[in-house]
Amino acid sequence: MSECPIWGTEATSLPKTGDWEDFGSARAGYSSNKARLPTYRIIRSAVPILEGWKDKDQSEALSLRRGLTNWIVSQHLAGVQKPVITSAIIQNIVHKKLSFNVRKERFFRFVADRGYDDVEDFRLEDEPEQLFALLDMLDNDQLISFAVLLCESGLLKGKKGYCSLTPKGFEVLDNNSFDSTSVFVAMWFDAKTDLAFEAGIGPAIKKCGLEAIRIDKKDHANKICDEIISEIRRARFVVADFTCGLTNDEKDPIAIARGGVYYEAGFAQGLGKTVIWTCKAEQIKHVHFDTRQYAHILWDNPADLATKLESRIKALGLSL
Repeated sequence: MSECPIWGTEATSLPKTGDWEDFGSARAGYSSNKARLPTYRIIRSAVPILEGWKDKDQSEALSLRRGLTNWIVSQHLAGVQKPVITSAIIQNIVHKKLSFNVRKERFFRFVADRGYDDVEDFRLEDEPEQLFALLDMLDNDQLISFAVLLCESGLLKGKKGYCSLTPKGFEVLDNNSFDSTSVFVAMWFDAKTDLAFEAGIGPAIKKCGLEAIRIDKKDHANKICDEIISEIRRARFVVADFTCGLTNDEKDPIAIARGGVYYEAGFAQGLGKTVIWTCKAEQIKHVHFDTRQYAHILWDNPADLATKLESRIKALGLSL
């Protein structure tokens, strides 16, 4: 056995080949297969930077370890089996804590990957290092506190160290649609935004191995509202673009907000699905303040939108 260069925990390593070394570490990545350690590759020039973390302030070093682990996990969730750690990647690492909703989504992905989607009880402490890495946590106390929140939300029930999904938890698991290849796109249907879909959103989703669904481009014989609800329910996630029309007042134009986009994004969130928020940069000031707090992808042109959206999808581990 070897030592994980990031956390100093137990790891496996392969003989050095050329200018890199491969490690398998449960603490520094995520594997959908319980029997297979998550792996990463370190370029030799990056090793001294990691070793230098030992001389840094303890809280700063811990933040860097968590940031790099988040990057590795995001790569694994995006389908990269062996992320390559270079000196440039390490030097640009910034730790951003995961929100509760992202942790919840990742937890339910773990449940699905481990086959815990039945009525049997399971123990979170069976794979603590994998959950610490996946959920950006440091110890069992944080993991237990998170489980308590899930119980208080009605998604889990627990007893004597074991837990199981509640009916509401099963509903969230089903609605996450991890195996779905469709992505529901909510946006203004207008000639002014058609190019944003055709050269921006659509290509980005396709490059991630998925299919973009825009309801006005789908043949169906159902009521439009029923069809929208159905497509959102079966979607892997939702992209909601809040670009809209403006009044002709040159001095103080007013947004003609697309109520349907707000509704569809809110419905998706209520199902526990990921919503990726986008908006043309010049119009973000017109987005309603209740939703402006979310991290919108601000784009200038379709090509810019395509690049940023593809990166966001992969960073969230939503691509195939």
